[in-house]
Amino acid sequence: MNKENESKLKIKNSFINLISKKGFDALTVTDIARDAEINRGTFYLHYTDKYNLIDLLKEDIMTDLENIFYSEVENENTNIDEIISYNIILKSINYLKENFDLIRAMFIAEGESNFMLSLRNILANLLFSKLKDSAGLDFSNSPIKLEYSIELFLHSIISVISLWIRRNGVETPEEIAEIISISKNIAPKNLISG
Repeated sequence: MNKENESKLKIKNSFINLISKKGFDALTVTDIARDAEINRGTFYLHYTDKYNLIDLLKEDIMTDLENIFYSEVENENTNIDEIISYNIILKSINYLKENFDLIRAMFIAEGESNFMLSLRNILANLLFSKLKDSAGLDFSNSPIKLEYSIELFLHSIISVISLWIRRNGVETPEEIAEIISISKNIAPKNLISG
């Protein structure tokens, strides 16, 4: 690992370490530099301030998740279940689990709603692009307008992931992927009434 990547890793690890102790508002660049055992100048070589740090960390996470979501997009899927398949969901949840400390830090620093909105937007873009490309899907008989159907679909996925993160990721990625897969096909009232 080169010196630049090593410094960035130390900064990221210090951010993760300190965010749960201090919260984002009280956290300073000096705190991060001291914890990372680097000088402030080294921090400023990579980031303009703590806000730039969080923006770039989030950008990396969202890019990685976008790559996972789009990894199977080339397939000619004509089934809504295949557009966001179990495999894509599982890969995404595994990624979140592997980076759980950073994800939790982002939740704390940015606020749950902002972080989850970014994730929702990636999913929405994927859905809209796939729906546009999937000539075999017919929504003309749906009792709900497509935009509302998609919003309900996205909300169910994001809500499950959000709750899983708030619960400290106690369930396995396989369990969460299965919950999301089941919830895609069952009306909410049927989930509650069994």
